[in-house]
Amino acid sequence: MLYCEKYAYIQSVGSFISMILFLVVIFALKKVFTDEEIKELPAKYSILLVLIPTGSIYIMNNIFMLGFTADDDHASFNSAITAIILFGMNILIFYIYMKLADDLCLRRMTSIYEQQLELCERHQQEREISILQLRDAKHNMKNNLVSILAYAENRDYEKIIAFVNEVLGTGGMAATDISHSGNIVIDSLISYWFMTAKQENIEFSVDICVPMILPFKGADICLILGNLLENAVEAAQKVEGKRYIKTKIKYDKNNLLVFVSNSYKGTLMKTKDNRLRTTKSDVENHGVGLPSVYRAVTKYHGTVVIDDSKPECFRIRVLLYGNQK
Repeated sequence: MLYCEKYAYIQSVGSFISMILFLVVIFALKKVFTDEEIKELPAKYSILLVLIPTGSIYIMNNIFMLGFTADDDHASFNSAITAIILFGMNILIFYIYMKLADDLCLRRMTSIYEQQLELCERHQQEREISILQLRDAKHNMKNNLVSILAYAENRDYEKIIAFVNEVLGTGGMAATDISHSGNIVIDSLISYWFMTAKQENIEFSVDICVPMILPFKGADICLILGNLLENAVEAAQKVEGKRYIKTKIKYDKNNLLVFVSNSYKGTLMKTKDNRLRTTKSDVENHGVGLPSVYRAVTKYHGTVVIDDSKPECFRIRVLLYGNQK
């Protein structure tokens, strides 16, 4: 009425029908934008999407004003057809927007599975290397003992010590296989981040008690545990003093508890609902991110508890609930 007062007049039935239709549209949009896959899209896409119906409303308003001014049945008919076409175009754009969200979710899940397969392959390679080293050690053990015995009979103790050091230096096995739960996802993740932490002089200890098969998707376990360990390693790297990471995973009564504590330096960034926010500058392109961890935990009605009350010690607990009657 403010924009085109001279063409406006009150119609009670028309106003009521318009409000009812508008309410239906609002509920429909609420259902769309509260979908988890839609929430994963960046906010800039939603802002651009809002501009499309806004522009359509402006265009349609001007068309109806021109049709009303012309006072012609043919113009009114064309205005109605134009409104239907614009409405159909907006529905099509929203459909494409939802398909874009589905595609983004599919790409992220594909990325998670690729990471999982890569870790499993690396874990298998480490197992094969350890087995080959063990076979070589057993094969050479007899010859080594014969040499040591010969040095001992000659009482050449210095050569015995040198020979033993040489054997330990070249034939020692790389103890990367620290997790023996039988669950390939957990074992591969623990082994990978143990080696990464070892290269950064970070003390890494584990306490794992889980069965070979869990009632949780391997992709979700890979997402949650992988992000927790990655964040722990990155935080411990920034510490100048003692660096450590402690990981405890326990499965009991269909519930899985993941506990990670590590040394850290600095301040934590949290959201309004007390959730941990990532400090990485490239959030979109760096892994799957902490929001995906919270969503994965929500799938199993789980909880994430962050405790930073102790100075320079960060602790996080993740609890997942399995199928319960």
